[in-house]
Amino acid sequence: MRILFSTSAAPLGMAWPNLADEQLVCGPLQLDSDLDGQVFSRRTPAGDFDLAALIAALPADQRPDVVAVVADGLTAAWPRNLAGCVGSRILLVGDSQNSPAGLARLIDYARSEPFDRIVFTQGCLDEPFFRAAGLHALHWFPGLLSVVRDDLLPIIRQADRTPAISVPPATRVAFSAANAQIEALSRAKLAVAVRPDHAELRLEQLGRNLIAAVPLEHGEWSQAFFEALAAGALVVTGNLGIAAGLDRLWPNGSPLLVADTVEELAAVCAARLADPAESAELRRAAMAWYDGFLGERPRREAFWALVREGRAAVPPGRATGPGAVNLERSELAALPWLHLSFAAGFRPAVWVAEGVPAARSAICERLPRLQVSRERPATGRPFDVAIGTVAAPAAILLWGEAGAAVPAGHCEFDPGSGRSVDQKFLTKVGARETAWTALERGDYPKALAAVKALTAQFPGDIDAHLIAADLFYEAGSSAGFNQHLTAIRRLNPRE
Repeated sequence: MRILFSTSAAPLGMAWPNLADEQLVCGPLQLDSDLDGQVFSRRTPAGDFDLAALIAALPADQRPDVVAVVADGLTAAWPRNLAGCVGSRILLVGDSQNSPAGLARLIDYARSEPFDRIVFTQGCLDEPFFRAAGLHALHWFPGLLSVVRDDLLPIIRQADRTPAISVPPATRVAFSAANAQIEALSRAKLAVAVRPDHAELRLEQLGRNLIAAVPLEHGEWSQAFFEALAAGALVVTGNLGIAAGLDRLWPNGSPLLVADTVEELAAVCAARLADPAESAELRRAAMAWYDGFLGERPRREAFWALVREGRAAVPPGRATGPGAVNLERSELAALPWLHLSFAAGFRPAVWVAEGVPAARSAICERLPRLQVSRERPATGRPFDVAIGTVAAPAAILLWGEAGAAVPAGHCEFDPGSGRSVDQKFLTKVGARETAWTALERGDYPKALAAVKALTAQFPGDIDAHLIAADLFYEAGSSAGFNQHLTAIRRLNPRE
């Protein structure tokens, strides 16, 4: 059997599991690769392109039995004319929340092409939204695209473990789940090891350290989640959400630890490092589950059973959530607005007023880091988001009635939607983004000008001083670096 993968990922950024006898790949970052008359990859345009025409140009004996479109919130290439493709057409949905508008874009695409199956390869929190959009043949196959090969497992899984915690690299997003975990572990003075970007080095490190802290930014299950289970590290995570699907994968209890807060995560890690034997059974259970579910043979068999027969790899979830409500396109359009709240804090507080449509609550539940409350706030209570009312002046984001007057001090986020943002907050976020972007591009003069403007307007903003410290560090100015480091310590003395 033969599969053609379509992807926007770079060749070095995405390896492929062994799901078929022959596998081809196409995408805008691929190369036209042939050897002895056999095609291995094809380059496509970015944006929309005719996949049926690409397949017709392949040698007759290399045309695929299955077309698998790999897409997430950042996908930049969209295969079209799938109706002209012979064989099964599968949409493999990854992380929809790595882009604020990703979920809406993915649903629009899924509705525009005749897919036989739609498979979620990371978390399952998007299932009810696709169902509410009228899409069918939905399946969850977590870890389907995990690249860990069976022949690597005996090498990766080391018996003697270093008493340390494998953590992801810090991100430039101040209130990311990754940064929150790293900061909590640092405050607890626990030994950490930053995971390398290179896949084989990362797997070797996961197999050497006792614990893997795996942050989930918006409820998605990253590749590191499955790599850590495969490597036999004790997985500690959080922010899964109430509909994460742990009971569907492990009805008798999952072989990982879930912490409600980053402080609890640090405490759990400290206790397990102090007594490694306590984690041995969970680690053995994790490796056994991986071998039985995502080992090369069982994974391949389950994938083809799903493709040919529609047989579920994981039992279906209950049809709850937004699938039972009238989910309008305008509700999905609120996700970028809600994403903005994460610039205010790690766990933004949301007040959903009485009488708010169920779809709005469902949108909030898609982002497990949001702390949703339906109790009327006390006077001056600092909610970050207020939905259904403007009677919460402390909220930086307000979602009232469509077409209502914009409250004083706020500006419209998108015209006529009733969604608005505190003007000062939006200015601060925009200034941060300008400074970060200039710094990442190496445009130091522009970055310096943006940082000066940011620190002058918002002298108490830690992010402004972090950007400035990075800038002066990269520019080789120890005086400038120390000046802003001192400011950071003054503003946040516990760090």
